Amino acid sequence: MNKKLRLFLLSAFALCVGLLLGSQLVERGGSAQRTNPAPRKGVWEYCTAQVIEIHGTENKKTVGTGLVCYLKSSGAQCEKFETTVEGPIESSAAIATSNSLANIISKLGDDGWQMVGEGPWIAIKSDDKPLYFRRQK
Repeated sequence: MNKKLRLFLLSAFALCVGLLLGSQLVERGGSAQRTNPAPRKGVWEYCTAQVIEIHGTENKKTVGTGLVCYLKSSGAQCEKFETTVEGPIESSAAIATSNSLANIISKLGDDGWQMVGEGPWIAIKSDDKPLYFRRQK
């Protein structure tokens, strides 16, 4: 994924998160309150998410393959997700990339995961940095 597209996607995601957090503050009367005590050591589980491949098919469709790796003390357990969009790869790669990432982020959000940042992942050969998520155990 080129840097401009990644920057656009991350900016759009940050804007959505900002709007969501802002609406939560408004609903609470404008004051942020801490509802949970400080987390104890070892109460979080982590995962990474990234688009690892975009390829075209013979019937002029473009497939984006995303990877979610659940990080455990015994190692990473990874799961692939595929998203197919209409059109040849030349004109649909960016859409397949953004749809793949959107589907993964939506699934993780539905499962209670919170995005905490992006960073390197040495096991996957990709120019894109994975997004890191956490949730309470």
